[in-house]
Amino acid sequence: MSTAYVDADKLRHLVGTLRAYSDDLEQYSDTLAAGIERLGETWRDEQFVYFSEDFTAAATVLFRLVQEIRSVIPHLEQDAATIEEFNETR
Repeated sequence: MSTAYVDADKLRHLVGTLRAYSDDLEQYSDTLAAGIERLGETWRDEQFVYFSEDFTAAATVLFRLVQEIRSVIPHLEQDAATIEEFNETR
């Protein structure tokens, strides 16, 4: 007889945490980007260019992370539903 070793409720809790994390990360990144853009209106030397380029590179990585998290969430939700169905039929 097969057994599921995953708690569907805990998996759903993880999904909620991932969703909140990705939403927060996106919001904070947007806020920082806007702040850096405003800073660029007064900070006009080479160092700002370097800083801005570094931030843009880091923000790109964070954007990809948010995309990846959001692409995984539906799969995890489906896994939780499948686990529940499996446990109900046992």
